[in-house]
Amino acid sequence: MATLLAACDYHSGEPEQGPAGTGPGGGQRVVAAPQDRSPAAEAFRQHCSKCHGLPEPESHTAGQWPLVVVRMRQHMRDGADTPSDETLQEIVSYLQARAGPD
Repeated sequence: MATLLAACDYHSGEPEQGPAGTGPGGGQRVVAAPQDRSPAAEAFRQHCSKCHGLPEPESHTAGQWPLVVVRMRQHMRDGADTPSDETLQEIVSYLQARAGPD
């Protein structure tokens, strides 16, 4: 994986909020930054909050997270703050370890 959410080409400021209990545009719920201070959690907060609120890891299964990351990558531009492939894998692993049931 080459990029995740470092610089979104569609970002227009604050995310649009949907109905109560949902995230931007009425999609998945978003959560405050996790309390975990591991390098993977820090990378998740840093890169995945630049364009939208942080998703709950339980909002997808372990098998879905890599596909979600690939989809998010399509919305990014290359830039100085683009995460490395290693960092992206750490983020995916972090999300998969906390994912919802299959």
